[in-house]
Amino acid sequence: MGRGNEISLWYDNWTETQSIAERVGLNDDVHPDPSVTVSKFIHNTQWDIQKLNQTLNNHSIIQKTTGIALPVIDSKDTFC
Repeated sequence: MGRGNEISLWYDNWTETQSIAERVGLNDDVHPDPSVTVSKFIHNTQWDIQKLNQTLNNHSIIQKTTGIALPVIDSKDTFC
């Protein structure tokens, strides 16, 4: 993980082996905006927990997300 501006919150597998869209079981009628990136949920090198709660409303996913350490220095996104 780097800045998070190249990683889709909903559709990239950045928290586990499934995307968040798959984990929450979004059906074919619901398509969250793919342009929403992880960087929208980071403020001053910390997770914006209030925004995560408003958007995801899933304690398990939020807990997994906030367990991901954010870099202190500005760096390009990578998947590990």
